[in-house]
Amino acid sequence: MIKRLPVSVVAPINLRRRAILYSDMNTADDWLAYASGTGATGVFSTGANNDGNRVGILDCQTGTTAAGWSGAAQAERAAVVLGTRAHRYTWIGKLPTLGTAAQSYNAIVGFHDRANSLTPTDGVYFNYHYATNSGKWQTLVYSGGVTTGAIDTGVTVDTGWHSMEILVSVDDVARFFIDGVLVDTQSVGTGGTAADARITKLIGTTSSSMYIDAMSLEIDVVR
Repeated sequence: MIKRLPVSVVAPINLRRRAILYSDMNTADDWLAYASGTGATGVFSTGANNDGNRVGILDCQTGTTAAGWSGAAQAERAAVVLGTRAHRYTWIGKLPTLGTAAQSYNAIVGFHDRANSLTPTDGVYFNYHYATNSGKWQTLVYSGGVTTGAIDTGVTVDTGWHSMEILVSVDDVARFFIDGVLVDTQSVGTGGTAADARITKLIGTTSSSMYIDAMSLEIDVVR
């Protein structure tokens, strides 16, 4: 006979010690979907892109202007202070079409404090441009508007689904993972920033997309 533990013995998740932002992209939930430019938009879909039981997708579209952009982020751009507590950022998504010389764009996945600029004041993120590192993911760290690291991960960007993680420890060290594999480790600053994922058109007038299947931010906090 199996003896069950009384309910009172099973400790619940202590929400006072953890802040969690999450969406499986059926709707925005904890994230602000944003866009700028003619035709730029974020479209929530449960039909066209549901391969692999992906029940919700946010299709971030740049629109038809050469400077259009779209993404999902925290509403407050300086709320995350890295290094003070442990942080985990997770993005699951894909870039369905790669950039070219005629239709180029920039993709950002991670912590970034400025929605209207490719260059953050404080940021820790993955970056993609077709001509940078021969189309490989790059990791970037900014502190006070100055980059302290721009590293070629050696991982070529493709059009498949992938997971990206950034773990920032309390001793100001960021660890970057692609599909569970550690690709870079860098020291970070402690300025205020925000979790973000975004695609920005640079050249051309054909709309480009970033698909987001899920995005989350977990923070150990003191309350």
